[in-house]
Order: sequence, then C-alpha cells, then structure tokens
Amino acid sequence: MRRAIKSIFAAVLFLTLASSFSYCETISVDELVTRYVNATEVQRQQIESEYRYKTISVSGTIKDVIDWNTFDEKTDTAGHYYKVITESKTAKAGISYEISILYKDKAKVEPLSKGQEIKTDGTFIKIINEINLLSILVYTDELTPEDKVMFEL
Repeated sequence: MRRAIKSIFAAVLFLTLASSFSYCETISVDELVTRYVNATEVQRQQIESEYRYKTISVSGTIKDVIDWNTFDEKTDTAGHYYKVITESKTAKAGISYEISILYKDKAKVEPLSKGQEIKTDGTFIKIINEINLLSILVYTDELTPEDKVMFEL
C-alpha cells in the first residue's frame, strides 16, 4: 500500500514539475489579428499583454526597408533600428495587416530587396492600429531593457 502511494505521489509530482516547463508555442499572426479585431479596446490591451514577448513566426513580401529612429523623451534616449515592412495581407477576419520586422544590425537588412519573400521568427512587440490597417511589430534581436523603452513597453 505504501509503495502504491509513493508511486502515485511521484507521478503527481513529476506531472506538476513537467507542466511548469511550458512549451514555447509560436503565435499565429492570423489568430492574433482575428482576436484583436473582434475585441473591445480593453480586451485589446489584454491580448497585447498576453502575447507580448512571445515568439511569432512571420512571413511576407518585402515592401520596403527603412532606417527607423526612435526617441524616448522621458529618458532622453535615442534608438536606431532597421524596419522591414511587408506588403499588406488580409486576415480571415477581413482586416488588412502588415508586418514590421525590426533589426538592430544593418548587415542583416542590407541583402534584402523589395519584392523578396521573407520568413523569420521574432519577438512580438505590439500592434499599431492605423485606419483600416494593423501593423504587427516584431523584433528579431535580443530584446534589451533599452529596446523596451524605445518600443514604449
């Protein structure tokens, strides 16, 4: 009887510990956009918080590659990034979105050209809700505290 109880206890302990090491699931852009457009403003903030800093896999056709400078007035700090913008797509929910992939290293964007297909994984940062178009910001490098300030997180 004791042996059976010990075995059950060991199994429960193992399952509890194993579940604490969660699998890092990649976010579906279409799922994210659909949830976002069908949500209230309060729910949208919750959705962004839920997905923020999670890995997202993105792909698309490059529309442009630009220098992107940011400035945080609170800390008087400037940041410099390179933004790869994709052609807009339409989600199943019927809303158009584009993906802005941010890089810190110029060498990573120099070989990229307009019209080229791109597929990458990165960290979901936020959604910018423009008129009739959502912009999904994804950061591909290691996210530092300074980067978080530049992205207003």
